Amino acid sequence: MANRLPYASSDKLTGALLISGVILFVCAPADAQEPASPRLTLSDCIAVALRNQPAIHVQNAGVNVAREQRAVARSYYFPQLNFGMAYVGLSQPLEARTPNPISGQAANVFSDAAAYFGIARQAGPAAAQLALANPNAGQFAAIKHAFLAGTPQTINTELLGSTFLLNQLSLVQPLWTGRKIRYRNQQATLGVQIAMRDAAKSRQEAIFSVTRAYYGALLAQELVAVADQSSALFNTVVNVTDNLIQDGDEYVTMPDMLRARALADTVASERITAEKSRDLAIAALHQAMGVPIDAPLELADRRLRIDQRKVELPEVLPSAMVRRPELAKAQIGVQIVDLQRRLARAAFSPEVSLFGTYINLQGQQAFLDPNNPNLLAAGLSVQMPVFEGGRRLAESRKAADQQVQARQGRELARQLVALEVRQACLEYEEMRDRLRPISRAARDAQQALDGYWSQFAGDQIADEKYPDFFRDLLTTRLLLTQAQVQYYQVVFGHNLAVAKIELVSASNEDHSLVSAGGPARPERPPARSAGR
Repeated sequence: MANRLPYASSDKLTGALLISGVILFVCAPADAQEPASPRLTLSDCIAVALRNQPAIHVQNAGVNVAREQRAVARSYYFPQLNFGMAYVGLSQPLEARTPNPISGQAANVFSDAAAYFGIARQAGPAAAQLALANPNAGQFAAIKHAFLAGTPQTINTELLGSTFLLNQLSLVQPLWTGRKIRYRNQQATLGVQIAMRDAAKSRQEAIFSVTRAYYGALLAQELVAVADQSSALFNTVVNVTDNLIQDGDEYVTMPDMLRARALADTVASERITAEKSRDLAIAALHQAMGVPIDAPLELADRRLRIDQRKVELPEVLPSAMVRRPELAKAQIGVQIVDLQRRLARAAFSPEVSLFGTYINLQGQQAFLDPNNPNLLAAGLSVQMPVFEGGRRLAESRKAADQQVQARQGRELARQLVALEVRQACLEYEEMRDRLRPISRAARDAQQALDGYWSQFAGDQIADEKYPDFFRDLLTTRLLLTQAQVQYYQVVFGHNLAVAKIELVSASNEDHSLVSAGGPARPERPPARSAGR
């Protein structure tokens, strides 16, 4: 090897390796440097999301709305007191017309009295007595006729003036409504429970979204590092082969250099994709945390490591059936429609209530008592709907259909939850089983690459084998790159599967289905070797 590789070329190889190492060192994140943005762990990001995520605040506000609705339903247990005031203007005063009571025999008596006293005032009692003896003639008859002619046929009594002020205070206390108030209160209480389940679901989804974005950013970060390692070696081989070709080496040809350059360009393209994926994951993390998209944020973790918590798979499905908010909502929905059917039946019951009313009338009036414009009334009210166009029967039939619908929906929700749990468990088992072989593949590829470098360092490569050495070196580095990429993808899938199991079992708020002492790490993560 020494007689085939000039010292200049060897120096160039060494220099290229050193330059690649420096580039990787500069590009790699430095833990010792103080970052300008906050460095957050996964737990920190989750805590921020639980405080800031708008979706969680929406559901919490929904809980408050449901509680106030329950307070509205409870208010119907208490007396209902209402006050009303109305200023009324009429086009004309309100009057009552009644027949004149002075008629018939009474009219004769009054007309005789009017004639008698009229003559007595003018001519004295003797003349009046004399005229009364002959009532159908003379002055007596004339006065009597005039009196009868001036008597109206009806008497008008003014009840209200053209304007008046009406004040009314009413009090109603329900006694019996067929349990309608009770059923509506029970429905309102169940509504609060549904709103609380929605809030819990929102928190669980926020935790999963943050976890997925956080691990996604770490995965992209690892892929960028792998691409940098591969590019360093491929570019080094490109430089060395080019130098050998320029020096007239009879074994190294242009295709050897082009093959290395093609691999370098391919890896560079994949690195761009990984960088954009990391930027997208960071943006998704901002959204999941509920913070502005341009807020400074840096991940505290530098490596994508295996989640060491052990999932207790036998407990996943039973826990999901007990804790999943969707199943709780489905069960509550069945209870609500059961109450709705009772309400439909209660519509056929009478409603009994006590009532009291105070009325005050101010203005020109003779209504009620002209000397006392206040009126008090109290009593017992019974209302019984007789015919409403078949509406109550239709409501009863609709409630029965809703009951069937809710019960079938509950069964469908159970089946869907069981399917989600099964899928999550299968994903977890797949990633768990793939960890050991893929980590072993990365280890073997790394050892093979180390072996090639040992051969090179020990000058064990014959001159005519130099092209084969470069080809094997590139192939081994490519295999190592693929193994490393798959390893980190499997680690990402494993961690995400753990998070998904916690989501489908509704345990990610307290991690009740995982334990800290999980299975041992299959293999340590592939090492980042700047010189290789």
